[in-house]
Amino acid sequence: MSERDRMSLLEFLAASPTAAHAVSSAAASLAGSGFEELSEREFWALEPGGRCFTTRNGTSLVAVLRGDDDPAETGFRMVSAHTDFPSLRLKPNPDFEAQGYRALRAEIYGGPILATWFDRDLGLAGRVWLRDEGDSSMEELLFASGPLCRIPSLAIHLDRKVNEEGFRFNREDNLLPVCGVGGDSKGWAGAKGLVAAAAGVDPDRLEAFAADLYDTHAPSLGGQDDCFVLSGRIDNLAMCHAGLTALMDSVSTRHTCILALFDSEEVGSRTAEGAGSNLLPSVLERLLSDQSTSGGDGRQRLFVALARSMMISADGAHAVHPAFADRHEIGHRPVLNSGPVLKVNASMRYSTTFATAGYFRECANAAGVPVQEL
Repeated sequence: MSERDRMSLLEFLAASPTAAHAVSSAAASLAGSGFEELSEREFWALEPGGRCFTTRNGTSLVAVLRGDDDPAETGFRMVSAHTDFPSLRLKPNPDFEAQGYRALRAEIYGGPILATWFDRDLGLAGRVWLRDEGDSSMEELLFASGPLCRIPSLAIHLDRKVNEEGFRFNREDNLLPVCGVGGDSKGWAGAKGLVAAAAGVDPDRLEAFAADLYDTHAPSLGGQDDCFVLSGRIDNLAMCHAGLTALMDSVSTRHTCILALFDSEEVGSRTAEGAGSNLLPSVLERLLSDQSTSGGDGRQRLFVALARSMMISADGAHAVHPAFADRHEIGHRPVLNSGPVLKVNASMRYSTTFATAGYFRECANAAGVPVQEL
C-alpha cells in the first residue's frame, strides 16, 4: 500500500464511526472523482464511460463505471463489501439513573467482543431527524468527536479473582455507559439533550435519533516502521476503502465495473439495504434497460449479463495470532503482508468455487500480487 493510500485509509476510518458516515465519506470521494449521484426515484440514462452512484437508507451505496461495451455482451465486474461493524447502539429509551450516576442503556449490534468496550473513551455518532420550519423535516449526521461515555469495569479490590476466573459481567446490568453524575434528573435532559448538544441543535427540533457508541481513539499507524494500522472498524471498512480507491482510479474499459457497499452484514443482510435486498439487482437491471443492441427483453438480458459476470466479495480475513496460532489449522494460517486470502469451504459457507478461485488467481498474477488460501 502506498503512503497516499495508507493516509487515505486512516482518514476514511476516522471519518466513519457508523455505516452512515462511511457511506457519506465514500459518496463525497466519488463525487470529487467525477461520479454523479443518482436517485432510485428517478430514471437513469448512463452513457459508456459514465460514472454514477446511488445510496439507500444512507448506509448502503452502489457505484458504477459504465464500460464501453453492452453489459449483456461482456457482463459486469463487481466488488462488494459491507459498511457496518459490531457496535453498541443506544436503546429507544436509553436514559438511566442510579446511585448518583447518569448513564445510557445500549443494545448490542452484531458480534463485538464486549469486554473490549470497558474502560474506553466512547463518543456518540449516528443520525438525527430534525423538525425544520413549518412542516418540513431534514436528516443530518451526528458525530460527537469527544468522549461522552465510559463503561467502567469493577475495581480489582471488589473482584479479587478476576485474573484467575476471567472477566465476567451481566450484559443488561453491567454493560452500562456512564455519562455523568447527579441523580434525580436535576438539570439533565437525558440522551435527547446529549444528542442535541452534539448535533448543535435545539432539543425541541429533535424528532428522532439513531446513535452508536464508538471508540474515540483516533486511527493511527504504529509498530516498528509504522507497520500496523491501529484502528477499530477495519472489518470491513478497509475493504470498502480498497474497493472505493480501485474504482476511482479505474478508467473505462469494455466491462462495466460495480462497487457495492452494503449495510446490515453483521445482522444477516436481510434488511432493505442489505446484500440480500434488491438494491444491487435493481441497479444492474437499470444499466441494461436502456440498451437494446443485443436484443431480447430486459429480464433475459439481465440474466445473460449475470451469467457473464464476476463478483469479488471482499471481507476481512483473520491473520494468524502470534499468541494463539493453534486457533488456525496448520497449513491454513494467513500471514500479514503475504497477499489477499481466498476463503474456501467444502460446505460452501463461502462462495468461492474452483472456477472463481482460478479467475481470482489470474487477476492477482497479472497484478503481481501473491495469494493465500484459507
